[in-house]
Order: sequence, then structure tokens, then C-alpha cells
Amino acid sequence: MITAFRAYQDKNSIYKQKAGHAQWLLSGILQLILALVPVIIWAQSSGKSEPAALMTVNLKVNERSSLAGMAVGARLPRFSWEVKTNQPAGTVNHGSARVSAYQILVGQLSDLKSVMGQTNKKKVGKWLNSNEDLYWNSFKQTKGDLFHTIYNGKKQLQSDRIYYWMVRVWDEKGRPGKWSQVDSFQTALFERKDFAGARWIGRNQMLPEERILPGDTAVIVTSSDGKKKKLPFGSVGDTLPLFRKSFDLFGKASQIQRATLYVSGLGQLEARLNGQKIGDHFLDPGWTNYQKVALYVALDVTKLIKDSENVLGVELGNGFYYIPGSKDWYKKLLVQYGFPKMICRLSIHYKDGRSQNVVSNTSWQSGVSATWFSSIYGGELENGTKQATGWDKPGFDPAKKGWKAAITVIDTPTGLTLQKTDPIKVMEKFSAKAIYPVNPANGQGEATDNWLYDMGQNCSGIPYMELSGKRGIRLHYCLQSL
Repeated sequence: MITAFRAYQDKNSIYKQKAGHAQWLLSGILQLILALVPVIIWAQSSGKSEPAALMTVNLKVNERSSLAGMAVGARLPRFSWEVKTNQPAGTVNHGSARVSAYQILVGQLSDLKSVMGQTNKKKVGKWLNSNEDLYWNSFKQTKGDLFHTIYNGKKQLQSDRIYYWMVRVWDEKGRPGKWSQVDSFQTALFERKDFAGARWIGRNQMLPEERILPGDTAVIVTSSDGKKKKLPFGSVGDTLPLFRKSFDLFGKASQIQRATLYVSGLGQLEARLNGQKIGDHFLDPGWTNYQKVALYVALDVTKLIKDSENVLGVELGNGFYYIPGSKDWYKKLLVQYGFPKMICRLSIHYKDGRSQNVVSNTSWQSGVSATWFSSIYGGELENGTKQATGWDKPGFDPAKKGWKAAITVIDTPTGLTLQKTDPIKVMEKFSAKAIYPVNPANGQGEATDNWLYDMGQNCSGIPYMELSGKRGIRLHYCLQSL
């Protein structure tokens, strides 16, 4: 019995030892699981709440940054952006994350800022789905080009307006990135009626039978002596006009939110406001088939407008629109679509919602510039003694200076569209590297009236000279690449 009891006791001890080992093993596993669970839960929740390491930058509309200050001339502009990672260098996937979707918002500045400032995702999502003030909510787009898209909003963009937009993207794991900074773009004038009643005006009207279009040639006749000759072809008279318009504001200049001048001048124009040149463009607008279309440009004039009286001025050049038929000047080609003319709308928007337009019509005054002859290839003749000093400023009396009312002209292009190319500008200034006398009178190095200025390189530019001398002296200069 004792042996049997001991055997049972020993056996029971074995069971207790096995049970103890099992409990210890189970306890260890449970402790391990409990230790791992927070890590697993943390890792999963971190993955869901952590935003994508992507940022949208370099926002552009029609391939132009808003900093370029160029207006948009299409109702369906093209939006584009670049994406970069905000992960520090050296981390996993630095610079290698891929875009899986995007979303664009176009609307008012206040609406977009409220989206950026909202941290509750459910509220933002509900607001975006129900908001009717947005011009466009693309929602999450996963197909097509994920870096470019064309406007597809339910609301049609209006001319002469400022719109705001922003974009965000999702990475390959479906995680949304932060919204971009809010950017903006200004629409130009989409249709001819958007010029608000502006008319093409000029100083003279060319008759239809006087026009010389591409492909026209002079009529050749045979005289009584059997010789062939060309009949007179093309007009020689060349009047380059100046136009001015005086106007007062509806309010104070400080109340203006923005002011934009939409203007076209054929062949070329230079616009001025209160004595200052508007913008830094040169030789606007670009050359086109003037029978079909002319280009206009949009220029910001907000900072040039003053209280009380303002004066808007436009000076025109011939360009390729009118080339004088003079035999004394080099032409290269001869076309005469009409005499120089212009059309414009100055659009002023006030902070209180009011707007004001100054448009070209017969209320404008027209004078003659000091440039008496101008040919795109042949050069210019300018009489400095005939400068109309102050013509583009308040206080000038056009009636006393012989100015007359502008006329409405009818020989105009059928189309009018925004110039989309980058403008010509003065990019660099050069000084002469050397100056040489040309053809000395007797070969002995005596004084000469002719000088050659070596600019050091071939370039396309305009000479700038400061002269002193008696009133009425004549100066001749020629630009030539050697």
C-alpha cells in the first residue's frame, strides 16, 4: 500500500509538474501575444492615419505659372502640377513613391481655405460632396493622366474673372497627401462681345480697293510707245496715330481690387497710362493673318491708376500690317491690310463689387506721332521737334494741339483672340566693345561723321543713344551685322 501510494504520489507529482510546465508555457505565450498586440495595432493604425509622403508643387494653368501674370484665354484651361516626396533623404522609398490618384478643386478663395483649415475628414468630405459654390470638384480620379487634366466643371468659366484652385494626390498605397497651396488664374476675354462694346478705331479709313493683300501684284500695262510699266501700286502716305482717353474713377484708387487692360493694336502698339508705359512687352501683338484674326494682350494696370483724372494712351506702329509703298525706302514685301487701328477695354473691379469699363470708341482723341515714316524692314523717320509732350498725361489739351476725334473703322480682322505666346522683352543690354571711324576724309585719321560701334556679338536689338546738339539737326544711323 505504501508502495502503491508512493507510486500514485509520484505519478501525481509528474502530472503536477507537467501541468506547471504547461501553465508556464501558456503564460509565456500569452505574455508574448500581449506584448506584440500593441505593436501590431500601433503599426496598423499608424499606417492608416499617416498621410502620404507626397506634395503637389509647381502648379500651372496652360503651362504657365500664376507668377508669369499671363491671362487664360480659353474656357477649358489645362491644369498641371508636379509631385515630390516630403520624406527626408536616406529613408525608405525616398523619392520613389508613385501617384495613384488626384483631386482638383476650383472655387472661391474662402471656400478653398476652409478646406485646407479643416481637420475633420468626415466634415470635409461631406462639405465637398454637397457644396454648390465650387466651380469644379473633380473628386478622386484614378484613371488617365495623373499630372495633367482639362477643366471639366459643371459651371462655365466667365471672362475677366479670378479663379482659385488647388490639388492633392494619393500614393500607391491609397494614402492621400496634403492639399497644395492655393493658386489662382485670371481669365481673359473669350468672345468678341466680351469687349463690352469697344470698337476698332483709327485716324484714317482705307478704302477696300486700296488694300494690298498677300499675293496681290501691280497691274502691268503697255504704253503707246510699246513699253510695259506697272501702274501705281500701294499708298505712300504714312500717318502713325496717337490715341488718348481721359476718364475718372467711380471711387478711390485705393478701393480698386484689380484693373486689366485688354488691347490690340495693328500692326504694333505701346500702351501708356498717366505717362508711364504699361508692362515690359515689346512689339505687341504678334504677327498673324490679319484677314482672319488679330491678337490682343492682357496687361495689369492696377498700380498705375490714380485718383481723379486718369489718361489712357495708345501709340501705334505699322509692323507687318501696313508697309508704305515708298520707292525711296527698302520694303522686302508690300502688304497694306489697312491703316493702323486699335481696340481696347480697360476693366476695373472695385473691392465692393462694382466694376467700371473704359472702351475704345469715337470719344477718344487722335493725334499724329513724331514718327513720320515707319517700315518693318526699311526703318523709321522721326521728327523730334514734333513730339507731343504730355499727350499721355492729365492736363494735355488735345483741341489746342490740333487733335481730332477718332473714327470707327470697318476694315478689321474678323477674329480677335488672346496672344498665348510669351511676349518679346528686353532681356539684356550691351555696351559697345569698340568704336571705329568709317572712311576718314583723307585717310590720315582726321575727324569723320561716320562711326562703327562694335557690340561684341550678333544680336537682335534696338539702339539706345543720348545726343546733344542744336535743335533741328539730322541724324542717320544704320544697324548692320558684320
